[in-house]
Amino acid sequence: MPPAVCRPCVLVSNDDGVNAPGLRALVSALHEADCFDIVVLGPDRERSAQSHAISMGKPLTCTPINVEGVLEAFAVDGTPADSVMLALNSDVFKDKQIDLVVSGLNRGDNCGLHVIYSGTVGAAREATCKRVMAVAVSLDNHQARAVGDYQAAAVYTVAVLKAILGLLPGSTDIRQQLVGCTVNVNVPGGSHASIKGLHLTHQGTACVFPAFAEVYQQVAQVPVEDPPGSPSSAAQPILAQDPAAIKPGTTS
Repeated sequence: MPPAVCRPCVLVSNDDGVNAPGLRALVSALHEADCFDIVVLGPDRERSAQSHAISMGKPLTCTPINVEGVLEAFAVDGTPADSVMLALNSDVFKDKQIDLVVSGLNRGDNCGLHVIYSGTVGAAREATCKRVMAVAVSLDNHQARAVGDYQAAAVYTVAVLKAILGLLPGSTDIRQQLVGCTVNVNVPGGSHASIKGLHLTHQGTACVFPAFAEVYQQVAQVPVEDPPGSPSSAAQPILAQDPAAIKPGTTS
């Protein structure tokens, strides 16, 4: 009897939420490849632009969910980085050794300095901090809202993961050479046939400079009175005469 083949265990997370079509398309492609054990842990709702934020001072609620084609899946009421930290440093997947983390597929690119703001990249970077190989994948299409919009990107992602893990013919596992690195992949929008291969690039420095507009909105004024004798009530007669009122601060 031939020895059992040990399949690499891949954790899938994201910042668009566990029900996002990009994550579901990626899981489907990984399952179809039939060479990975797949687990999922991601935010229970969209948490885009959370960067590497983590939750402090509150417990995290981790809820089992149904995702077809995976061994186990959970949604957490936290950030993308929380999700990966929980997966790698708790008993959620206590019987599994996670070999690689992939975050995505994100709706919209993460090029240039966008990687600083990105929750998708933040989730992958959290794995990198814990010495686990990580890949962040984004689709350059902000209008992608159906699973089918992500199919080409999912196919390319599977190929990248296979190459890293040494699962392609003639390839070798290169995770040790990439320790401390987060691989950031951006896939053009469009069909599989329209994508012209893979290109290794340097991190860019482009950044969006937003244009803010001043908006006025009438807000109902609700008078709030302090109890007689409180510190703020003592200042009110002074403020009524128009000068700024200064009082010593106290800890009480």
